[in-house]
Amino acid sequence: MSFTFRNDWKVEPAHQVDTTHVLSLKPEEYDLNFCLPKAARVIENDLIQLVPYIPSLHARELFDAMAPYPEMFRYYPVGPYLSLEEMVILFELYRSWAHTLVYVVYDKRNSSSGESSSGYRIAGTIGFLWANPARFSIEIGHLMTLPSSQGTHVTRNAVGLLLLVFSGATPLPGLRLRRVEYRSDPDNVASVKVAQRFGFKVDGEMRWTRPVPSHKSDQHRSGDSAEVAGGLNTILLSICFDDWDREGITKIMTTGRNF
Repeated sequence: MSFTFRNDWKVEPAHQVDTTHVLSLKPEEYDLNFCLPKAARVIENDLIQLVPYIPSLHARELFDAMAPYPEMFRYYPVGPYLSLEEMVILFELYRSWAHTLVYVVYDKRNSSSGESSSGYRIAGTIGFLWANPARFSIEIGHLMTLPSSQGTHVTRNAVGLLLLVFSGATPLPGLRLRRVEYRSDPDNVASVKVAQRFGFKVDGEMRWTRPVPSHKSDQHRSGDSAEVAGGLNTILLSICFDDWDREGITKIMTTGRNF
């Protein structure tokens, strides 16, 4: 017996972005396209403010803040951005994924010395990705803290606030997730320690999780083009509802909204 099998899969076309149009959209015109709508809001405590990224408000400010520090991208598969347009195009790719939402992080302890949509000094980014309502799971990612804010209250408060959205005694209605993941380059010790501070546990280290250009990695596969010859390893950490229930993470995270 023979069968004819149908497979209509095609390579997705390159993501086309009209950056001029995107940068012209007002906040109320810009669709965040996130699969957990209740999380698409400003989240803040006394120390920091997390604002969903909107190009017309944040793109130029964010690009200008990151441009002097290409070393920030050492552990990241992307960047440094060579132009504002390059950054906007990448963030639009993120927006096309309904499982992803990027926040701009502001430090409320410092007022902005220049133009800022919030009045506070920009401190970096953080976000959600791989949000899966059907599996009650999500990942905290897109974490990048500017050098002036590294080693301060900023990173730990950003991670803590996003955890509070889904865990603790009073998660947002409808957002009681069971698993929150956190991924990092194994060599990025500071990033791993931030996660462990909140009770994340190492699930394991995964090898060759993402191809990157040769200059982005110390390990390479011979015979591949320079654009993808490098490869990253990833350490996977997670915290689950039984962790924060059993180990008192709820108490730690709700004693105060500052971390």
